[in-house]
Amino acid sequence: MKPILDKVCTQCHGAKAQEGNIRIDSLDPDLLNGKDVDRWLEVMAVVSNGEMPPADGEKLSDVERTNLFDWLSIEIQKASIVRRSEKGHTSFRRMTRYEYNHTLQDIFGLTYNFSKDLPLESTSNDGFQNNSELLHMSTNQLEGLCHDDHRRVFDH
Repeated sequence: MKPILDKVCTQCHGAKAQEGNIRIDSLDPDLLNGKDVDRWLEVMAVVSNGEMPPADGEKLSDVERTNLFDWLSIEIQKASIVRRSEKGHTSFRRMTRYEYNHTLQDIFGLTYNFSKDLPLESTSNDGFQNNSELLHMSTNQLEGLCHDDHRRVFDH
């Protein structure tokens, strides 16, 4: 994946420039024991939802985007399986509004805006809204999932 990352990402996220305060070229590729797993999750999210590379940047071909996404998905999945087996649990986070909306649109085949009434996500210091540390669920949110008022979305 290094050639794809070097071609597309390091112009803005490398030694000469660190837009969004992230350097792709210095991220630890060890997704099991490395210190940059959260950063790789952010990279995967912004690549998969089309935020990166930006429209005015170097383009990723469909094959390159697929290869990059598949590599990250496989490595993250492997690391997650090992962590769960070693620690007996996994991290839990809620979906972003974007993920929630598009998931339900895909499932139901509707163009309805399912996330319009959801609260906005916090933005990390790096400008991302999909940071797992910011996407925790409070007790009130978790309890609210069972409340009848939240079922109104499906009554339309």
